[in-house]
Amino acid sequence: EAFPPDKRKRDLDNVLKSLLDALTHANVWDDDSQIDDLRIYRNIVAGMVKVRLYETT
Repeated sequence: EAFPPDKRKRDLDNVLKSLLDALTHANVWDDDSQIDDLRIYRNIVAGMVKVRLYETT
């Protein structure tokens, strides 16, 4: 879930790219090409991103 810090227009895909790059850099996975299911929601609480990760087999 993305919680933008203010009411300016933002493309959710830009928020997502930065987040995925940060998780790759943190060695959460080898590469974000491993992601099989990806969802993003815009929410109203300001200034944070909530991430839920599930391992699949």
